Amino acid sequence: MTRTAICLRYITLVLVVVAGLLAAPAAEARAPVALPGTATVSAWTTDDVVTVFLSVVSDLGLFDQVRFAVDDQAYGDWQALTPTAVVQLPPHDGAHVIHIDLANSLLDPGEPGSTDAPIQLDLSTILDTVGPVTTAPDALVAARGTPLMVHVGVRDDLSPRARVNLEVRDRHGSAVTTVSLGACRTGATVARTVALRLPRGHYTYRVLATDLAGNAQRRAGTNTLVVK
Repeated sequence: MTRTAICLRYITLVLVVVAGLLAAPAAEARAPVALPGTATVSAWTTDDVVTVFLSVVSDLGLFDQVRFAVDDQAYGDWQALTPTAVVQLPPHDGAHVIHIDLANSLLDPGEPGSTDAPIQLDLSTILDTVGPVTTAPDALVAARGTPLMVHVGVRDDLSPRARVNLEVRDRHGSAVTTVSLGACRTGATVARTVALRLPRGHYTYRVLATDLAGNAQRRAGTNTLVVK
């Protein structure tokens, strides 16, 4: 690469960094810089191995080196920048911060964006491997063809919301219908009105839930339903 091309790349890098600094409040030296769209990771994960997407940075050609640290761990070795990278989270559930250093190996030592003065980014993700617990507090009696008020409870240690379904089974244990109750907040009993459209008879119903990370309920609340 010619010296002119190196200078042009360096000027572009500086402009991006300055724009990030102007968009953010003043901070201490080497605080993470805001570079919108340069790196993303799933907000919730059920796997402690996550993929970080860096394709925008790679396409721009501003950086060619990257390294990662998680929470208070030490940074790993520098590696060639690729559109995606795999990062290992600590094995315990909860919020984690992925620290990213980006650098251009063509810059002179000490220059912003060089490997000894890298640009820093932080990404947050939540590891959640445990599904919610649901409750079905009421034995229900419904008039055929009439909307029914249903109360359901969902408890989850991390996820503030869960997507909830009501599954109805007949006397033989076969599922006859499943009704979506939409997104429900966890840690509370929530009321929903549903139209079941079932023949008269005796049934049971189960409360199913999927949290924000994608975990299905580990225990489903069950109760009876009579349609008259």
